[in-house]
Amino acid sequence: MKAKTQVRKLLKVAIAKGYVISYHDGEEWAVKQSADLSALWKEIYWTEGNWFHVEEFTLKIRKADGSVIGNIFFVPDDDGSSICDYTIGAELETLIREVE
Repeated sequence: MKAKTQVRKLLKVAIAKGYVISYHDGEEWAVKQSADLSALWKEIYWTEGNWFHVEEFTLKIRKADGSVIGNIFFVPDDDGSSICDYTIGAELETLIREVE
């Protein structure tokens, strides 16, 4: 699965399950506890002219009550999966299996 497809599917599935997502761009939390797919997508894959830019990034997935279910570290690669590492836990692992 292409990296962009995997990330977009993960965002959609997580939001549909009622999770909120924070996006860390490597320097700061650019989006905090959001269920807004457009806002997250715009930060993760931003454009300059006709070029898409994306770097390594982390998503923190939380339940609606704010409790953290885990972090996912991405290293985007259009040749396959971009999930590089993640917090071990049943709830997050179930979410990841749904998008792989």
